[in-house]
Amino acid sequence: MTETNNKDTGIDGLQGATAMLSPPIPLIPPSPLYTSQQISDYKAVLNRQMVVNAHKAGNDPEKDPEKLKEAKRWMSMSSGGTSGKSALLNRIASGLRPFVLPPPVSMSYPWYSVVEVDAPQELWLDAPSAEELLKLGERLSAWRIELEKAKGNALELSNVSKVHKVHKVHKREQAVPINQSLWKVVRQVGPNELHVTWAGWEELGFVWSLSIDQVSAAESSQCIVSWHNPALKRIATFEQLVLEQRWHINRRIDEMRAAIDPSLAEIMLEKAKKKDGETSRFYQTSVTQNMKAKRDMVKTRIQEGKPGLPTDEEIQEMVDHAVQRYLAPRCNSGSGWYSVDEEGSLVLHTWRIKRISPQVVPECIYLNSSALSREGPGWDS
Repeated sequence: MTETNNKDTGIDGLQGATAMLSPPIPLIPPSPLYTSQQISDYKAVLNRQMVVNAHKAGNDPEKDPEKLKEAKRWMSMSSGGTSGKSALLNRIASGLRPFVLPPPVSMSYPWYSVVEVDAPQELWLDAPSAEELLKLGERLSAWRIELEKAKGNALELSNVSKVHKVHKVHKREQAVPINQSLWKVVRQVGPNELHVTWAGWEELGFVWSLSIDQVSAAESSQCIVSWHNPALKRIATFEQLVLEQRWHINRRIDEMRAAIDPSLAEIMLEKAKKKDGETSRFYQTSVTQNMKAKRDMVKTRIQEGKPGLPTDEEIQEMVDHAVQRYLAPRCNSGSGWYSVDEEGSLVLHTWRIKRISPQVVPECIYLNSSALSREGPGWDS
């Protein structure tokens, strides 16, 4: 995704606009989801702040067409247009320097923190070991190579930008998928650790450790949401995990019971009808479809010679099975798996990535402010 087009916006023009609006106005948070009303309200705030800042600086924007033009252009970029989509523009406007190379990407978005942050960051990877991750990377690399060959192109690992073509290969290189992008494997350190790098950054000496680590469930950035007890922010102990899974099983059985009891089904539909507008229609449709599915489950059980509703023994087996799903390594699990320590607390086994080289982020990776001009290179990320 192209961050900015320097021919159209020009970072030197951007600097002139921001100078007029000192102190800087915060941008809309880089979220893909905000309403047109939120954007409209934010534009109004920007407009008022622009006038206030201008008067504080002794300028009257209404009498200075050029400054007003620059400010309005800045407002346009800052109010859900370019800034809402451009991590680079938001970074510059926040007073942070851009990199000399496009940063690695996570879920197709620029991943600045993996370069600058020293602490390890948890990941969502579909493999319980380094060997499984390498096999997955091999399959994805082979598919991508064939795709590029069909297009008549050389393979570029890790979605490198059009400006910086670094790893051009026609033969297969070891790579692993991290957050939907391929990273080059430098070496395998152990059964649960790899050293990886990103195209272009290897030449700058950057290497990351990718390993399965153990993190307390109470402190992990990933969590099991508590539905059985809303007062709990997360599930952190084995006892809480059992209660949570039992709550979900009992809820499913309650739905089966309502599916064969017209009075209970009517109560659920009445709750859905109390919702507003489209939400009400959605809930009514959802309840109706759910009732039909649960009614079919009851009929199937009866046809198999079982009671319509699960017995206590069956419920316990379902709870045990649901708990075990969290306690065993699984391919395609995404979020890792848990173990239980001596105190009954849950421990998450999860992939984490951490920059190991260089130990300190060097100044050479940042683009000097003097290079920010219309004549500068285009930036893709």
